Amino acid sequence: MSEIKTNFQLWIAKAILAAVALGAAFWYCSTVSVTMNDVITTIAKTPLAIVVLIELIDKFVDMNDIYAKFYIATSKVSDIDNTAKQTAMALGLALVAFLGIVWALTGTFTLSLGTLTPGVLIVSALYAIYILAPETGQAELILYIWLGSTLATKFQYVTLIPPIPGLTT
Repeated sequence: MSEIKTNFQLWIAKAILAAVALGAAFWYCSTVSVTMNDVITTIAKTPLAIVVLIELIDKFVDMNDIYAKFYIATSKVSDIDNTAKQTAMALGLALVAFLGIVWALTGTFTLSLGTLTPGVLIVSALYAIYILAPETGQAELILYIWLGSTLATKFQYVTLIPPIPGLTT
């Protein structure tokens, strides 16, 4: 019964963190005037390999319940016996993971597009939130969004893999 309570507490914490992160991303959108066209174009310019990688990472994170394992592992440390401390550490792990994913995706987009724009930051943040949000591993939502964006832009930005510096195709 304690494990169910722990999983529910972490689910609520992850859901709140995802909502706050989405709120911050949308606030940033409104302050820098990111248009829907910027977002759709950036999503369509995402290489298919990255979309597949995002979906696989999301499935891995949800199936293995990384946060719960980290939460349980911290309870075995003798000086960490407080539920609030354990939850804060699990959310801290989520924040570090979020920043790492945004950094990696932003770098990939910058290589693909040749520039860093607010639209790139927003799409990177949305992908990272999707990976870290609870219960998103059952459906391939990013793949569907990518397909819709690709259709909307009439397939003009389709790439299979991101460009690799030093290699020409």
